[in-house]
Amino acid sequence: MTNKDVVAELLQSIGMDPGHPFGDDVARIEIHENRVVGLKLVAGLHVDAEETDSGVNAVISVDGGTRLEKPVHICFGVLPEDGLQQINLDIRIRQDAHASFLAHCTFPNAVNVRHLMDAVIEVEPGARYAYFERHVHGTGGGVNVVPYAKVMVHEGAEFTTEFELIKGRAGRIDFAYETECGPRSVVDMTARINGRADDSIVIREKAHLAGAEARAALVTHIALRDSARATHATLGGPGQWLLAIPAHHIAGLQVLVRSLDAGTPPLAMDLTDGFRPAAFIAATQGFIAGARRYTSLVPTQVVRLLDHPGGGDALRTFDAVLVGGAAMPPRLRARAERARVHLVATYGMSETAGGCVYDGRALPRTEVELDEEARILLGGPTIAHGYLGLPALTRETFGTDEDGIRWFRTDDVGHVDDDGTLHVDGRVDDLIITGGLKVAPRLVEEAILEHVPGIREVVVVGSPDHEWGACVSALVVLSPAAVHDVTAADLRAHLRGILPDHALPRRALTSPSIPIRGPGKPDRRAVEAMFTVG
Repeated sequence: MTNKDVVAELLQSIGMDPGHPFGDDVARIEIHENRVVGLKLVAGLHVDAEETDSGVNAVISVDGGTRLEKPVHICFGVLPEDGLQQINLDIRIRQDAHASFLAHCTFPNAVNVRHLMDAVIEVEPGARYAYFERHVHGTGGGVNVVPYAKVMVHEGAEFTTEFELIKGRAGRIDFAYETECGPRSVVDMTARINGRADDSIVIREKAHLAGAEARAALVTHIALRDSARATHATLGGPGQWLLAIPAHHIAGLQVLVRSLDAGTPPLAMDLTDGFRPAAFIAATQGFIAGARRYTSLVPTQVVRLLDHPGGGDALRTFDAVLVGGAAMPPRLRARAERARVHLVATYGMSETAGGCVYDGRALPRTEVELDEEARILLGGPTIAHGYLGLPALTRETFGTDEDGIRWFRTDDVGHVDDDGTLHVDGRVDDLIITGGLKVAPRLVEEAILEHVPGIREVVVVGSPDHEWGACVSALVVLSPAAVHDVTAADLRAHLRGILPDHALPRRALTSPSIPIRGPGKPDRRAVEAMFTVG
């Protein structure tokens, strides 16, 4: 067979149409047995491959500072019943680069096939690397898969890996990843493999937390799948997803997981220069006709789209727009409703495999409780096993009740209204203690946005005060129509009688923007610093 024929058969074996598998802007690598049968690169990605008697040696690198907007597609395969494929990889994700790889390993006819992989992976400081590996095996279990990886995750870098058997018998799988985690690095490792009959499955994942503030999370093989299916059940059925947030965050990762579970190809917008409404609008043109349309955004992205000509029209094409990462202001929801945009506020975190409460209601099989201090507890099959290498924190944060339900003790406080809707009032460590009384910043923020004219965004924090211990302080971003700055006296005048006196802001600053961190979350520590300067 020609290389083109081999590529077509490889793609067919993983359920892809060989006639239209990828766009011209998608990098791809196809390896059959010991032959490189397909290779397409994009700017910033380098591949040096050497064919050997039994496989391929490949050096793969991503240039420093490069942001690959779409996943690199890799296909490893052995199509005959018998064969050996030895893949040796040397992968370097250079400083501050962002890249994700989606690898399909396909052995659809295996009777006696061995697939061996030995990888050395280095994620340099500030870089982000996600590697998703999907396996297609035959029905007889005649495959022996032995992947081993040695990973170095440097300071401030992030590494995510997922291994999943999506079709066929496991056969024999001996999976081993060993990771060295530098200061402030983040590692997420997940494996989802279901065995039956005489399948043999060994999973060994190790993370050495060598640096300060390094952390790693372990998620069970069913957690992300259960979360994805609960989402589709709640939204009205599976559909096609548009990825508009980074895939290395749990919300972005879940967009890909839901797509895989639904069997629909995800769309991805170009985030190289950050989020641009025009790029989002353009990306919506790629949906499959007739498919339900979904996406996941943060509140600031929704605001920017509603402000942009054509943004509201693009949002209206979605059956649902999940909004998480930060609290959704009531005024934003009201504005979206007027524009006939269906927003769904989500609440969750990495430890719960993403959002597990939608519009204040728990997803199927998720449990919500409040403890005596109003701290939110979340339970169900999507809860992680714990924090890798941090047994004390795991014992403090996770637990299993007498009914076998796993629980996660969040850092958030909240309340449940008369209709049974959960309201998240804020993080425990964000609460402001002023004059001995507690103030939840989110409640003050919502009141300001609803009752004070001329304010587009606001973040409320506590700042040191010699009399009160801490005082309520508001950083505001004015709307374009505002005619003058807003003072603390203005805020107090509008909010008196709406908030208790101790919750009224005593300090106020205006700013052209709100400092953010992660996927659209306000950086409250940075805001606090603005009130303590001088």
